[in-house]
Amino acid sequence: VNFLEKEVKAVGNTLTIKDGEKVPVYYHLDDKADVVTISIFDNYGRIIRNINTTQKPEGDHKVIWDGKDNSGRKVPDGEYTFSVTANDINGDKIGTLNYIVGIVNGIVYKNGVTYMIVENKEVPISDIIEVNQNLDKEE
Repeated sequence: VNFLEKEVKAVGNTLTIKDGEKVPVYYHLDDKADVVTISIFDNYGRIIRNINTTQKPEGDHKVIWDGKDNSGRKVPDGEYTFSVTANDINGDKIGTLNYIVGIVNGIVYKNGVTYMIVENKEVPISDIIEVNQNLDKEE
């Protein structure tokens, strides 16, 4: 499989803010959710933003983070992480999977592991879920 210049979906939870631009956050729900909370963390592990959504069907989803914290202030450029929690109408937890989507612009081999360079991040080939021409879809 030729990965170069292909869009991939890979297990991951990193987000990069650059020039204050908005960033897509991708996740999968194992079942229909009544409430979904996306928590975004700074590099110290502190929650800086919660994004809440409701009534989401099973499957893949994307929300846009505006690059702001819970007080509405723009966050500094840099790396952030996210987690997703979801509950059904009865309040029971639903399984989730965080993932990233990006273009492969390089491949490296280190210490016996092949990595795809996706949006300037090294992603182990074992974390690649899907390869496609264009996975990015608006919700």
